[in-house]
Amino acid sequence: MIFEDVRKIALKFPHVEDGTSYGTAALKVKKKFFVRLKEDGDSLVVGMPFEQREALMAEDPERITLPITI
Repeated sequence: MIFEDVRKIALKFPHVEDGTSYGTAALKVKKKFFVRLKEDGDSLVVGMPFEQREALMAEDPERITLPITI
């Protein structure tokens, strides 16, 4: 699956729109970040609560990486 596939599916949901984040293609819900294509052009960055992100990272640290949060 590529970002374009994710985009086509996500745009079928209410309030989802195209955008950019950190200079890459992104999807937003009511102007808030939802998911974006990472700079490597191959990985996705998914918005989620910090607690959930920490739990996923603890579960599979090889696969889940922590993005820089500003």
